[in-house]
Amino acid sequence: MLLYWHDFCIKQPCIFITNLKFIVMKNIYRGLWILLFVLLSTYSYSQPNLSGTELNVNNVNALFHPVGNQFWDFQGSARFEVPVGSGTNTIFNSTLWIGGKSESEEIYLCAERFRQDGYDYVPGPLLLYPSLDTFLTAYTDWNRMWQVDISDIETLISHVNNPAFPDYQIPQSILDWPAFYDNGQGNIEPLAPFVDVNQDNFYNPQDGDYPQIRGDRCLFFVFNDYREHTESGGLKMGVEVRGMAYAFNAPENDAFNNTVFLHYDIINRSSETYYDSYLGAFTDFDIGNPNDDYIGCDVAGGSFYAYNGDDFDESFAGVNGYGANPPAQATVILGGSYIDPNQMDDVHSFDTI
Repeated sequence: MLLYWHDFCIKQPCIFITNLKFIVMKNIYRGLWILLFVLLSTYSYSQPNLSGTELNVNNVNALFHPVGNQFWDFQGSARFEVPVGSGTNTIFNSTLWIGGKSESEEIYLCAERFRQDGYDYVPGPLLLYPSLDTFLTAYTDWNRMWQVDISDIETLISHVNNPAFPDYQIPQSILDWPAFYDNGQGNIEPLAPFVDVNQDNFYNPQDGDYPQIRGDRCLFFVFNDYREHTESGGLKMGVEVRGMAYAFNAPENDAFNNTVFLHYDIINRSSETYYDSYLGAFTDFDIGNPNDDYIGCDVAGGSFYAYNGDDFDESFAGVNGYGANPPAQATVILGGSYIDPNQMDDVHSFDTI
């Protein structure tokens, strides 16, 4: 486990963005595979949607869940398949870790691993949970992903600019986009980003408004650490995390066609200001057969990586190996939280890439 971005301050309220990059190399003479990973009392309730949602618009098939615990099926199988259709995977699991100290020196921590001992994160915006009843209802409603394709947005824009197709119907994915939500306290709050064509501060696809997505296909989801942290045992921080996973269908560009991005906006909704804070990505690499993997790090490049222990990756116990010339995969930090204003002309964030 590697942690990054030491000693920054998470104020209330604040939003910061995390960006990570996974780099996979296989048969270097044929190209580079890259995954960009943008990075932020106990109740009884159902597991998250165990089927998850696959992002598979290009040469990577990655399984996502609306709780931040990604790339596996919660049943013990890795689901970050590269290349698509090969049955081989390079990551078993990855999840966001956040920790910091309050002004009273108490340590707060969100740090799930495999959700075997409990949970730290639950689906939905944090403001939805004033009571147990609303918690259970909101959990059910937000235990999902919103998928939108750029092709549907382009068709909507074309129809608005040239409404020559009377039979055109706006796709349900655009109609359902969670641009706003009722926080359960009588207020409507903005949530998922959208393009407000007529600048009326409402989301209405009939007026030409559409989701502001990244890539050619995206998955939007939101989760928080409202419940007691039965996985890590840490004090709950009161953070809300808005995630967007996305990819590009770019067969002419070997790097982009083998890339999946994950962007996190992290909001501190607590009354605490956290100091000496860390963010990290708990990442369990499985380069095909997981029994012969090694790890390393490149401090100057802000990355950590995994690679096979020899030049042949055998299959093992039903897990497909890569065979000859197995890949290596790295996770690279692309951007962290913003630095507080200090009257100096220095960098705007901890991003050094």
